[in-house]
Amino acid sequence: MQLSGENICAYIIEGLVYSLLIFAPFAFGSVEISSVTFLESLSFVILFVWLLKSLFCEELCIVKASFWLPVILFICLVIFQLVSLPKHLLGALSPKHLYIYSNFVPSEVISRVQYCITAYRNATVLKLLELLSYISVFFVLVNNLESKKQIKRLVIFIVSLGFLVAIIGIARNFAYPFINRNHYAGYLEMVLFLGIGLLLTDMDRQKRIVFSFMAIIMTLGIFLSLSRAGFFSFLIALATMFYLLQLRKTIQKRSILVFSLFIFALMFLFFAGAGPFWERMLSMARSESITAETRWFIWKDTLKIISDFPVFGSGLGTFHNIYPMYKTIASQAVFSQAHSDVLQLVSETGFLGVGIAFLFLCLFFKDIFPAWFSRHHPFFKGIALGGICSIISILAHSFFDFNLQIPANALLFTIVMAVTYKCVFLKDRTNEINQANSNI
Repeated sequence: MQLSGENICAYIIEGLVYSLLIFAPFAFGSVEISSVTFLESLSFVILFVWLLKSLFCEELCIVKASFWLPVILFICLVIFQLVSLPKHLLGALSPKHLYIYSNFVPSEVISRVQYCITAYRNATVLKLLELLSYISVFFVLVNNLESKKQIKRLVIFIVSLGFLVAIIGIARNFAYPFINRNHYAGYLEMVLFLGIGLLLTDMDRQKRIVFSFMAIIMTLGIFLSLSRAGFFSFLIALATMFYLLQLRKTIQKRSILVFSLFIFALMFLFFAGAGPFWERMLSMARSESITAETRWFIWKDTLKIISDFPVFGSGLGTFHNIYPMYKTIASQAVFSQAHSDVLQLVSETGFLGVGIAFLFLCLFFKDIFPAWFSRHHPFFKGIALGGICSIISILAHSFFDFNLQIPANALLFTIVMAVTYKCVFLKDRTNEINQANSNI
C-alpha cells in the first residue's frame, strides 16, 4: 500500500510524540535546561510536521473549541508582560514593578532599562517558550488523532511507559527517575487513571490481567512514594471515578473492577511494609527535601508577593527571581518554586492570569462532560473517564506541590487532556455502538 504525504506526516508526528514521552521522564523529569531545550525543540518540530501535513490535505479542518480563546488570552497576557511600557504607565499598572526598577537597577544602566510588567524578562521569555511547546503538542494532537487505533496505541504506550517508571522508581527508592518523590507520584497518578480507563473498555481476559497488574504496580508506586499529596489526590480522583461510574448505568458494573484494584494495591502495600507509609501519612515529619513548616513559610511569603502584584503578577517564570525579596525563612536554601502550582501561578500572572486559566478549565470541562454522558462507544467512554480522573488527580495535587512546573508532568498532562478531548468527540470510522434505548 502506497502511503500518501499526509499519512507519512501523521506517522512521523506519532513517532515524535512517543519520543517526547520516553525522553521527558527519564531525563530526571526534564528539569535541566538542556532537557527543556530538547523538549521544546521536538515539540516545535511536531508542530512544523503538522503544518507540512496540512499542505497535503485537500481540506484543512482545525478543531474549533471554546477553550482556544483563554489559551490565546493567556499567551497575550504573557506577551504583554514583556512589552516595554512608558514609566508612568508601568507605575499606574504595577507600582511594585516601578519600585523595583527605581531601587534595584544600577544608576549607570537605568537609562537603558525597558520598563516591563515582569521582574526578569529573560525568565519570562524562557517560560513562554516552554508554554508554547506544550500548547503546540496539545494543538497538534487534538487535530491529528483521527481514529480509535491511533488513540489506543498512544494510551497503551503511555500506560506501559508509566508501568516502567513505577518499576524503576520502586527499585530506586521511590523517586528515580524523578528527583522529587511528589513529582514521581504525580506522574504515576496521571498514567494510573488513564490505565484504569483502558481497563474499563472491552478487551480480552489476557490483556485485562496484564493491564490490571500494571495498574496495581503503579498504585503501589504512588503509596510507596510516601507522598501525602499524591495519596490524597489519588483518593480524590478515585472517588470521582466511582461517582461518575454510578452515573453511567451501562458501565456501572465496572465499579467492582476499580474497587478490586484498590484492594489488591492495599494488599501489596501490606506485604511490602505499611509501617513507613502510615507513619508518613500521619506525621508532618521532615521529608527528603522540605519540611511542612518550611512549606507553610513559602506559601505565606508567596501571598505577600501576590499582594504586591495582584493584577498582572511578577512575570511568568520569575518566582525564583522575586522570591528572595520576600523570603522570611531562616535558611540558606534557595527556593525556586512556591510548592503550589496555584499560588505560583497567581504570583507570576496575577489574578488576571489565574482567572484565564480557570476559564480554560471551566470551558474544557463544560465541553467534556456533556459529550461524555452522551458517548456510547465503550472504548472512548472508558478512556475519556480515565482521562478526566487523571486530570482531576494532577490538578488536586498541584494545590500542594509544583508538579506542573516539571516539564515531564506538564507534557503528560497536556497529552492526557488532548486524548480525553478526542475520546469524547471523535467519530471513529467503525460503527458507533448505538445504545439509545439503554439508560445512561
